[in-house]
Amino acid sequence: VFYKNILLAIIAFIVFGILGYFVIHDASSLGKYLFVTLIALIIASLVGLFIHNSIFHIVITMVSLVLFLLYTLFDFNRMKHGRFTPREMGFNLFLNLLNIIKDILNLANRFKN
Repeated sequence: VFYKNILLAIIAFIVFGILGYFVIHDASSLGKYLFVTLIALIIASLVGLFIHNSIFHIVITMVSLVLFLLYTLFDFNRMKHGRFTPREMGFNLFLNLLNIIKDILNLANRFKN
């Protein structure tokens, strides 16, 4: 089950990367909305430290998963247009994949119980 979830995360990462690189023409306007959502997610996660409601944590995890999938799309689109350095690109894509794997494993663990 663990490896299936990792494979699912990698496939989702590749699919959104292909969408961002080949299908979406320009996703530059998406960046400001993603950043605002990221800040709201950080604040909600901090609030989640004090709220022990499983539904609240599932919603945070699902929003995080969608956010980092969209960040993957956004970063591949930026890579297509050459808008950042290879080092920055590698770091961003690594963080996206790491967060996608973390979120899928977290959801699998929560729905297992």
